[in-house]
Amino acid sequence: MVKLNERVPLERKIVLKIDQLMKRDGLTQNEVAKQAGVRQAVISEYSRNIRTQVDLYTLMKIADVFEVTDINEIVEIVDNPEYQAKEKDSQ
Repeated sequence: MVKLNERVPLERKIVLKIDQLMKRDGLTQNEVAKQAGVRQAVISEYSRNIRTQVDLYTLMKIADVFEVTDINEIVEIVDNPEYQAKEKDSQ
C-alpha cells in the first residue's frame, strides 16, 4: 500500500542529455547556466538527472543555449532501474 505523499517510482523516467550537449559544444556548467540565466546548481542537478521535476521554461532556456529545436536532442525516456528493483522485491 502506498502512503500519502510517498513517491512511487515510475516504470520509465525522463533523462536529460545536458552532459552530452555540453561535451558536443565544449561548454561548462557555469557557461550554460550563465547563458540560460539559471543557477549553476540547476544545470548540475539536470545534468546528473537528480531532479524529480523538470521546469519546461528552464528546459527551453537551456535548449536555446544549445540551439536545440527537437526535444529528442535534449530529453530521453528510459526504463527506470528503481522501478525494476521494486518490482523484483515485490515478487
